[in-house]
Amino acid sequence: MITDFEIHNFRGVKSLRLKDITRLNLFLGYNNCGKSSVLEALYLFCDPSHPVNEIQINRARHYLKADSKSLQLIFYGLDYTIPILFHGNMNDGEERTVEISYYEKEQTKTDLNSLTLTNHNGYNSCGLLNILKQTRNGKEDIYKYRVEPNDENSARTFTEKNRKDYENMVICGYMPPSSNPINYIDSFKEIVENKETGNIVKALCEIEPAISGLTIIDEQIMADIGQHKLIPIQLLGDGIRKLFSIIIFIYQLRGGVAMIDEIDNGLHYKSMPTLWRTIISMAKTYDVQLFVTTHNIDSIRALSHALGGECADFKDSCSIYTLRKKDGGEVLAVRSSYEQLDYMVKQEMELR
Repeated sequence: MITDFEIHNFRGVKSLRLKDITRLNLFLGYNNCGKSSVLEALYLFCDPSHPVNEIQINRARHYLKADSKSLQLIFYGLDYTIPILFHGNMNDGEERTVEISYYEKEQTKTDLNSLTLTNHNGYNSCGLLNILKQTRNGKEDIYKYRVEPNDENSARTFTEKNRKDYENMVICGYMPPSSNPINYIDSFKEIVENKETGNIVKALCEIEPAISGLTIIDEQIMADIGQHKLIPIQLLGDGIRKLFSIIIFIYQLRGGVAMIDEIDNGLHYKSMPTLWRTIISMAKTYDVQLFVTTHNIDSIRALSHALGGECADFKDSCSIYTLRKKDGGEVLAVRSSYEQLDYMVKQEMELR
């Protein structure tokens, strides 16, 4: 589990530091203050061995290009001459630093030791180089990973170069605001095989009481809502699809770290208590650390109410960070405890 984290020169964030990170971490703040960027940074920090993730976070924002210029978009101020730096500590004593740099130079041969690239097409070689420095028990290990476009016009395919196996990679995942339940069919198959659909149905019933079962038919997730035929879950309401996707997403990251952007997107305010009770229960059951964003006051109230009631044993495992962007790109993360959150909610103070 991550205990503290720093960001430097990533997207619109010149610098940011998070202290006293816990099991559930909620980020609040105005539009464009850096909430989504924090989740993306955590995702890249947890899994630097897959440099294609730098492309995936752009695609999650519906930017589908994957040429050399798209690689430059993740650098602060679009200045790709200054590397991105992430630094953090884990509760098992691991300290890690991830540095992401952009390169563009002519190459005539391959040198695996220096991690240079062969240019087969006569173009300048360009791409991203991820360097992971991992320190544990006084021993430092360094891993290097890179990605580059397959050709000048490549829009989707990237190839990793000189990748080494890294056995201690953190299990992690990033969920954008919109997500299709069918993306999680493989994990749902595992749930079906393990006969664990009951808890999912129970949670979904709080939104749609007619749901009595879930199954898979012809690679489709089907729901029984009392009709004469089963219904594809994609055809049910936004709230059902959203909650189902979140549940499966957390399940597939057992023992890992989950980043969920706009966690309450698509949910009616009456469904938000169900959302928080469900994800807190799953975080405890499956040992998952959560980083989530919202700017929905009803969702914040629902979380405060859950922590003051059924989920009271989780109070000390929740941190609320309000992000404030300052001149020069520095982002301040003001941390609040449950007690502070509860006070602000009851006083109807501005939290977002």
